[in-house]
Amino acid sequence: MIAADLTSVPFALTQVERRGLPWIQPPVTAAQHHDVVRDLGVQVAVIDSYVLDGDVYRAVRNAVPVLVAMTDGDTADRSADLYVDQNIGAESDQRPVPDGARRLAGLRYALLREGILRRRPERPREDVREVPEVLAVFGGTDSYGAAPVLSRCLVETGRPFRLTVVAGDRKLAGPLAEVAARARPGQQVEVCPPIDGLEQRVVDSDLVVSASGTSTWEFLALGTACALVAVVDNQDEGCRRVTEQRLAVGLGRLQQVRDAPETAITTLSELLASPDAIRELRTRAWAAVDGGGRARVVDEVVTMANNRAAS
Repeated sequence: MIAADLTSVPFALTQVERRGLPWIQPPVTAAQHHDVVRDLGVQVAVIDSYVLDGDVYRAVRNAVPVLVAMTDGDTADRSADLYVDQNIGAESDQRPVPDGARRLAGLRYALLREGILRRRPERPREDVREVPEVLAVFGGTDSYGAAPVLSRCLVETGRPFRLTVVAGDRKLAGPLAEVAARARPGQQVEVCPPIDGLEQRVVDSDLVVSASGTSTWEFLALGTACALVAVVDNQDEGCRRVTEQRLAVGLGRLQQVRDAPETAITTLSELLASPDAIRELRTRAWAAVDGGGRARVVDEVVTMANNRAAS
């Protein structure tokens, strides 16, 4: 595994080490990428990056039998043998790919971790607590500081709830403590660091407030009622599509919520007060992602690799 300095993200490093995945610091140039992959004897390479340019993709593709490129929409100048776009509605988008390459697109190919698959319920939960259990989580680092903003919106609803908010960055502990201190009667706010077993926390929650990233597909597979905020530009389209298909509730862009939180507060207030709306979201979410995406992608990769070896 070639990855940026994981020591700067302890939670991510723990996950990699727990799975026994060796990792090395990334090379710099396209030629260095080519040589590293070649020297490792890689048969199938997967690139998942927003920053690597087309030269790196071409160099790696020349060094391995099969290159898989993870994409969000536009394939740009990424040269690959197989493109995987697990975003909602991606199967309807027309994206050019090189001759001989294939593209797998849509929630049918959503890639889910083993922990998610183990905890995917046989059916969506029907019970909703009188005082809802709410989980607010924005990734392992929450580099945009979304947790205090959305936690404050929850408090401002005035509705009763028990909130667990994950502080992805230690710098957020202070602002989150201030939010907790403003809790209204009937509201409980617990702040915790990134935790293992988050999947079970998601399943046990009545509502999850999070960013509209790839973790959304995990939440859907678990049959979770979600309220989502787009923290970066490339999350806008996914958030819009999920909202339009009524698989989750959209809260808008993070900066908009930060500047003018009234709409988000109203939306969260209505959701917390409606067990029926929470049940409907769970049902639609659970049905949208069946958990078979990674098997479908692996089957395609193996078939492609076998065909290349036989040719």
